[in-house]
Amino acid sequence: MSVDNSPQEQSSSKKWITILLILLLVATWGYIIYDKNKTGEVIAQQAGQITTVTTEKDSLQTLFTAETSRYDSLKTTDIDKDNQITAKDKELADKEEQIKKLLSKTNLDAHQLAELKRKIKSFDAQIDGYEKEIAELKAENAQLTQEKATVINQRDSIKQTFDSTKKSNDSTIDVGSTLHASNFSVTGVDVKNSGKEKQTTKAKKVNKLHVSFDLDENRIVASGAKQLFICITAPNGKPLSVESQGSGTFIPRDSAEKVYTQKVEVNYVQGQRQTVNTDWKGTNFEVGAYKLEIYENGFKIGGGTVALRKGGLF
Repeated sequence: MSVDNSPQEQSSSKKWITILLILLLVATWGYIIYDKNKTGEVIAQQAGQITTVTTEKDSLQTLFTAETSRYDSLKTTDIDKDNQITAKDKELADKEEQIKKLLSKTNLDAHQLAELKRKIKSFDAQIDGYEKEIAELKAENAQLTQEKATVINQRDSIKQTFDSTKKSNDSTIDVGSTLHASNFSVTGVDVKNSGKEKQTTKAKKVNKLHVSFDLDENRIVASGAKQLFICITAPNGKPLSVESQGSGTFIPRDSAEKVYTQKVEVNYVQGQRQTVNTDWKGTNFEVGAYKLEIYENGFKIGGGTVALRKGGLF
């Protein structure tokens, strides 16, 4: 037999269902609000972590920039780097690139941030050591430069002394290797149309000067051809010079360019005395003293004079 629920019972049942639904709705909204608050806390916490990481990364970037500037300054130091310094250059350059790669990343986790800190700290310590070695190397280079300068000064001083001694010795040898003349004789000669010659001191009759002198013994001068420059100066102070008769110029050791009247070449024999005779032909010889100078090897080796007088009975 079926039993029908009364209206009162049905009403009570609906009431409880409504209450249950309301409770479920309240619980759902409560959970939603709770979850939203938790999510907000997580987001805030993550935002704080991101801000912290960003701040630390920025600080590390600033520190790294300062260290790279210091390293770049040390790299360009003007010194001769040894193999050890060159190896450290490469090691520091490699570490510098590794740090740059980490800093280029947008989001760094805690592990990467810790690694970045470690690498920058190590980079800083290595630069300190690098800077110390650079300073020591600069000091060594400065000492070597000073020692080199001292050696150069000593070398130059020794060379100067050697050159001075050599020059003095060469000069002594050069002077010793120069001939010496003596027994000078300068004579006026009147050459007749017949070819007959007669010594004279009358200027208007002289048409040739005869020069004679001896080359003294010299055991230093080697045997061989020697050039002698004969310079004759007229009473008016002008040199006798006729280009067609072999006159020209030469440079003595103790003066500027000088005119020579005649150049004579003799075949000298070492250690022997030799007499040299030569003539200078001319016309219109002036009254007065004629000066004779003989040069060999750039040095004056002797000389003499001849005085030509005015003609007449007295």
